Amino acid sequence: MPGRSISGGYFYSHQAERSNLQGQLKSASKRRKSKIRAQISALTNLITTRSGECSADPRSGTPTPGPRALQFNFSGAVGLALNQATGAAALYTGQSGSQSNLKKVDDSGRQSDAVTSGTATISRFLIAPNDKLYVLFNGKVNLSDTSKNDGKGCLLAEVAKSTGIPSCIEAEVSSIRWTYGIGLETNKPIQFDDQGSINYLAYGGAGLRLRRYANGSITDLINDNIDIRNFLVMGDGNVYLAGSTQNTGAAWFRRITPAGSLQTVASIQACNIGVTFLRVFPDGKIYTGIDDCNRSGIYRMSNGENQLESSAWWGYATGPYGSQSNPTPVDYTCPNDGTSPAQCGSYTNFLHRTPDGKIYAVAGSSGSLNKVLWRTYPSFMKPTIPLANISVFQGVLTNLVMAGTTSQGSNVLHLFNTSDNSSIELIGADNEIEIYRLNFAASTNRIMFDGLRFSDNKYVIGQYDLNTMTFSASQTGSTKLVDFQTF
Repeated sequence: MPGRSISGGYFYSHQAERSNLQGQLKSASKRRKSKIRAQISALTNLITTRSGECSADPRSGTPTPGPRALQFNFSGAVGLALNQATGAAALYTGQSGSQSNLKKVDDSGRQSDAVTSGTATISRFLIAPNDKLYVLFNGKVNLSDTSKNDGKGCLLAEVAKSTGIPSCIEAEVSSIRWTYGIGLETNKPIQFDDQGSINYLAYGGAGLRLRRYANGSITDLINDNIDIRNFLVMGDGNVYLAGSTQNTGAAWFRRITPAGSLQTVASIQACNIGVTFLRVFPDGKIYTGIDDCNRSGIYRMSNGENQLESSAWWGYATGPYGSQSNPTPVDYTCPNDGTSPAQCGSYTNFLHRTPDGKIYAVAGSSGSLNKVLWRTYPSFMKPTIPLANISVFQGVLTNLVMAGTTSQGSNVLHLFNTSDNSSIELIGADNEIEIYRLNFAASTNRIMFDGLRFSDNKYVIGQYDLNTMTFSASQTGSTKLVDFQTF
């Protein structure tokens, strides 16, 4: 049966250990109960994954196979696609007739298994700027029969693209926060500083914590009595946080210094969404969208400081929407019609920095049907484009690829050139596709996308070749992908 050796030479089965923990739940404190439940969940996973090994009868003469090392293969891939995991049986990859829910996609849009050995179910993944892949498993898994995490499993792993071999980053917590669910521009779930440390949000014990993995060790950067809406890691180790305190409900914008101290940048009167986005612009300053009871707009500050500039970079400086307009810079007027705080920059869904130092953004509140394009740096400009509502946005060097609807409600795909402010239609209403995701594959100079094709009501993966200015789309089944990213 599955279990572990303990001191004194005794064997402690996972089933017995789980039963003992279940018996402790009734009398445990609230904080202790959360920890016990996490331990019970981990033991349940171990019982499931190890039962197959232990069920073989040694008298049959057939050796019991050990767990195979988990390994990925990205050869020939321009991107990765994640399908919805089905059933409770995880992935059985590298075996006859098996399938995995993580697929590699070639330059023709064809999918094949990205996991070639081992057993795991992939919940989320991130192709990171450091040319590595970060994989969040759906439950803890053993990466190999010799893994240092053998016995408690791995939840978050780093995978080198060249070898496909995963290394465990996180094995202690119960879950990782990957998405925020507020429909606004949040930063990547995993971020890095210039020293290569890995920063992420994790649940364990009583609540949410910001964790840092560096040189094989993990540090909690902030306690678990908080909820973090967004965070930004700077190269020098400064971390900026937007969130609130759980037991008081107080909202705030804070900084964690490289030395670990905590400072308040701004208190937020959170009758609205509060802090919406956090980004570094080409001037090296941190820009943030704020929408609270007293202000709506874009504010900025220098890295290492703990106070925003006194006036807004752009937007309403004081009062509820439209009661007092104080646009900055003065060469552009922020609308003052009482209904357009989103167009003053506080609500931003996408941001792209061009090689020549411009910032373009799509402004519009969550669920809005009028998400529009703005240039927000170095000066403000509203480009003229045929899209009335932008739903998907991808920056490609000096070009912006945008999918959305026209004023007539037709789904189209457009390319906007930020150098000369020209716009061309890539896919028009006569080939209507409602696009869900856009990704640029630099190796082939193609735009990859997935979406719903109206002509036959089929879900497709497609590509637009920028060399030939032609596109194609092929049916990929009826189930929408969970995620799709390009290298």
